[in-house]
Amino acid sequence: MAAEINDELRKCIAALFRLKGKDVMTEREFVYAASMDLHWLTPKEAQMLLEISLKCGLLRLSDGTLTPSFEISDDTVELDYKPPRDLILAEQQKDQKDFFIELVDRISASSGLQRKEIIAKINKMRERMPVDIEVAALIVGRDLGVDISEDIRNVREQLLAK
Repeated sequence: MAAEINDELRKCIAALFRLKGKDVMTEREFVYAASMDLHWLTPKEAQMLLEISLKCGLLRLSDGTLTPSFEISDDTVELDYKPPRDLILAEQQKDQKDFFIELVDRISASSGLQRKEIIAKINKMRERMPVDIEVAALIVGRDLGVDISEDIRNVREQLLAK
């Protein structure tokens, strides 16, 4: 699954640079091209595409310009290429899942409870209150005396990105 997403991201970047006829772009040009020029994504989704591509190492940012970290001519891209709508969503969900597991692991390490015990407490919390799983994890962590102050900001950012 991760390889498929990475391949699709690579294809998307190759198509974007080819269709724009450029080897380098600014961040603003990249977002504008993916959203306004090509009508592939919303500006917010285009910004997420940029961030994901940088994180995955498919794009390099140097002196305010973006360049693909691979040879775009190596990838075969259809003329009418359009990235699948779930491309950004799939990567976003993966990040959220990874973050949740990290949060559970931190709570487990600080509280001394097993991961499965923490998850059971989170599930009970969600049965009582209809909240996102990350919020339930924060509440459980706080109730166990874990310092969650740094995690609050991260969860807030995660929720605002949804």
